[in-house]
Amino acid sequence: MPVITSGALAEHEYVMEVDHVDHKEKRKESSSLQNTPTKVQAKKQKGNENPEISNAALLETIVTRFDLQDGKLSSIEHKITENSLMIVNLTKAVEFNAAEIKDCKTKINLFEKQLTSVVTSHADLISRTSELERYKRRWNLRVIGMKETAGEDIRREIVSLLAEIAPHLQHKLEDIVDTVMLLHILQEWQYFSTTCQAKLLKFWFSDDEEMKIAVKLLLNLSVAAVENDTVTGTRFSTLLSSVCSYKTFPFDQEYCDDQSDFLLDLCSHVKNYETQTGRSFLPALQLVFQSPDVWIIDLSQRKTFILLEVLKLQTEKKPVELIGCSEEESEMKSFLQCLPYISQLRIDYWNRGQAEQFLLSLFIKAAETETQTGEQMLKLLTSVCAYRSFPYQWTDSIKQSDFLLDLYSHVKNYETQTGRSFLPALQSVFQSPDVWIIDLSQRKTSVLLEVLKLQTEKKPVDLRGCSEEESEVKSFLQCLPYISQLSFYLQLISLLNLFKVVDLLICWFVVNMPKAKAVQTDSNVETVTMASLTHLLESLRTAISEDFKQTFSALETKLNGVITTVTEHAEKLETLESEGDARELCLKAAKESITKLQTDHAKLAAKIADLESRSRRNNIRVIGVPESVEGPQPTAFCAKILEEVFGGVLDSPVECERAHRALASIPPSNQRPRPIILRLLRFQVKDKTIRHARTMRGRLLFWGHPILVFEDYPPDVVEQRKEFKTDMSELYERGFKSVLLYPARLYIKMESEARNTFPR
Repeated sequence: MPVITSGALAEHEYVMEVDHVDHKEKRKESSSLQNTPTKVQAKKQKGNENPEISNAALLETIVTRFDLQDGKLSSIEHKITENSLMIVNLTKAVEFNAAEIKDCKTKINLFEKQLTSVVTSHADLISRTSELERYKRRWNLRVIGMKETAGEDIRREIVSLLAEIAPHLQHKLEDIVDTVMLLHILQEWQYFSTTCQAKLLKFWFSDDEEMKIAVKLLLNLSVAAVENDTVTGTRFSTLLSSVCSYKTFPFDQEYCDDQSDFLLDLCSHVKNYETQTGRSFLPALQLVFQSPDVWIIDLSQRKTFILLEVLKLQTEKKPVELIGCSEEESEMKSFLQCLPYISQLRIDYWNRGQAEQFLLSLFIKAAETETQTGEQMLKLLTSVCAYRSFPYQWTDSIKQSDFLLDLYSHVKNYETQTGRSFLPALQSVFQSPDVWIIDLSQRKTSVLLEVLKLQTEKKPVDLRGCSEEESEVKSFLQCLPYISQLSFYLQLISLLNLFKVVDLLICWFVVNMPKAKAVQTDSNVETVTMASLTHLLESLRTAISEDFKQTFSALETKLNGVITTVTEHAEKLETLESEGDARELCLKAAKESITKLQTDHAKLAAKIADLESRSRRNNIRVIGVPESVEGPQPTAFCAKILEEVFGGVLDSPVECERAHRALASIPPSNQRPRPIILRLLRFQVKDKTIRHARTMRGRLLFWGHPILVFEDYPPDVVEQRKEFKTDMSELYERGFKSVLLYPARLYIKMESEARNTFPR
């Protein structure tokens, strides 16, 4: 096939047709044409080479460039593999520590059960001790109102007073009155007020019921302090406020949620008390209500006017964090009244979905209020929301961007439905973030474009994901004039997504590059010169190279950061392991302490049981005596019963220390009367009485009523002895004699006279 070759010819040169023939034949033919000489055309052809050769050179250049990029990607992949191995080792260490922690939790649960058992037993001991103390104080009197004189004989004064009250006992009072003590309660309070200025009043409670009790206690203390201020002139209310006005009140460490709940409950109780009594107590507690650094409230569970009351007591504006929202219009109006006392309005992250709608409703209500009353309510609401980390206490760019983008979507929907414009009023709110973070695979780019248009200056944008849709790519390209810096969070983007990002950048560069001009040949075939291709390729190569350099540099920096983080985690794991060993030692020591505590508890329980039994050693229980027959002097009456029933058996007269009915409500007339508990002065008399009562069981009568006389055992011993009741009944039916020995041992007398005891 002939090739037409054209070049720059001299005036005497001609264009000739050259066929593809052998090189020797060309030389012969050219030598025969002596009259028409031509210039050598090889060097002139360099500017117009074959298009196929030009495309091959272009492809080779592109392949070479991307081979270099593949080499860098391979290096990065190698580093990622090394980090993956390190992370695998870290995971194994974490799993090991998790197993150790699980084992520790199991042991702790076991210790908690043991501790619960000890606490239950301890509570029982306290109850029994209280019962013993109450029984011991049964014969005590408390005299209130006597004037104190220096150097007086208190016992003599009390005896004289009792003689005036009961003249018939005057000759016995010297022997009856045992000990007299004087309680100096007021002096103790005055000492506390002058010497204990640095003390703090702290509470501890584990549930809502205990919190309510603590709130009522503090309210009662406040009321008593104010009343004592009036009576004694001492500033007890100031003293109470001083010990309750520390930063974490009423706890020893910071519990912001519980602290706000406690103080809001206290304010509610104080307001109710003020309403009932007409007196004012909130000013006396102003320092207490100024303790929190931030007020946390759930508007779905608590009325807003309580928050307004405590905010009015503050000397400076405080942040308010919402962990719950209300849709009631009245609550929104009340909350708007709180704005002059709020420095920052914060939203709990876990309440996001409801909070965005609540915030929009709040802005709408503020705009309506501003229209109706003329107050700058919308400006005030915007000012408490226009801080750097809005709507959270700490800056979290991801959560912040998600919240504001969702809020923008809600506002746009509202504007579409109502035709009203709210975005200009919220412009300062949407200018809060320092950087916008978006995942283009999860969210429409048009929302980002709209919020970027609200900024007064260009802001950085961090991409967390990419979209393959062409429309999203075009929308993102429209955001570029409002972006100061485009970055990619490569720790969260896989290599596949990385190539999507590169495609996005290539689209950006291609759209902004000048288009190559086409050249039409005589055969109407579109061709491109090598110079234009080289220029286009060089521009594209330079742009991509610079971007890849920055990207790989950032990736290497982040990988180094990952290595540093993994190293730090490894060090922390070593620390955790050492702390775990220390906790093992602590658990071992706690176990030993619990074991010792259980041993001591058992000893104390045995001692208390023994002491209680000894305190009842001279007691007897008389069952069957009709109610109220003993009159006002039960001791003398019970002595008369014993003399009448057992007089022929007893060698000495019956002397009773005291007697009383069992502590229970008076039963109806058709039910068994309450037992009488009688304490004898001499054990020998009590022993003979019990022995004779056993032999006469069922045959003892008093005024025609059958009575029973038993030992007065402690409740625990009674329960133990009850367990043998069925066994003893069965033994009796079979003809065996059985007796219960103290405290609870079954004694069976066999025909062989062998003695067998069976404790339970």
